[in-house]
Amino acid sequence: MKIIDVTLDLETLSLAANAAVLQVAAVAADRYAEAPLSIFPHDIVPFEAKVDLRSCAMEGFDFDNETLKWWADKPKALRDVMASGDCYPIDEVFQQFSTWIGEVKQYIGADDIMLWAQGSDMDIAILRHVFRHFNMELPCKYWNFRDARTFIIEVVNSIHYPASNAGLEDHKKVYDVLPQMPENAAFGGEAHNAIYDAARTAWNVCHVFKLLKEMAARPVS
Repeated sequence: MKIIDVTLDLETLSLAANAAVLQVAAVAADRYAEAPLSIFPHDIVPFEAKVDLRSCAMEGFDFDNETLKWWADKPKALRDVMASGDCYPIDEVFQQFSTWIGEVKQYIGADDIMLWAQGSDMDIAILRHVFRHFNMELPCKYWNFRDARTFIIEVVNSIHYPASNAGLEDHKKVYDVLPQMPENAAFGGEAHNAIYDAARTAWNVCHVFKLLKEMAARPVS
C-alpha cells in the first residue's frame, strides 16, 4: 500500500473542539526519505490559508479570552503576519484544504493519506467539528488520524530514557535528541505560524521513523 503523510496545524482562538480558527496549514512529507531535506517533496506546494474570523463568529465558533490574551502577548511581527493577507470564510478554507488533500493523494498515486497533528484532542478534534458542522466529508479515513506528540514523545523516551522516563517528565529532552529543522525547511514561517509548526511536526515525525528504522537494522546480540 502506498501512503503519503500529511501534517496539519491550526492556529486558533480557543482550545475547545469548536474553536474559532485563525489559520490552517498542512505539509506533505515522506517518512522514508533518506536525506533530511527530502522529507518535504519539492514538487508539492504546502497548503496555507487564513480564516475570516467574522465567519467563525457568525457560525458560533468559540473565542476564548485566555487564548486571546495569549495571542496579545506574542511579538507584534507575528501578530501582523497573522492579520495580513487575504482571508476566507471558514467553510471555504476547510473545503480548499480537503481539495488539496485529494490533489496530493492523486499526484502521489497514494492509496491512503495519514493525517498527523500535534496532540490527540486539539487540531483533529477541531477538524472533525468543522467538517461535521458544515456537513462535509472528512478528507481522509478517520482511522488514519495520527497523534504526532504521542508518537514522538513515547518512542524517543522508550529508546533514550527507558530507565528513568525522563522524556515523559521533560519533553524538551525528547526534542533535544532529534535534529533541529533548518530554516530553509520552514517554508518561510516561524513558531506559532501554522505553516512552520506543521513543517516542524512533520520533520520530527519523520526523524522518529528514522530512529525506528535504525533500531530495526541493529543486529540482535
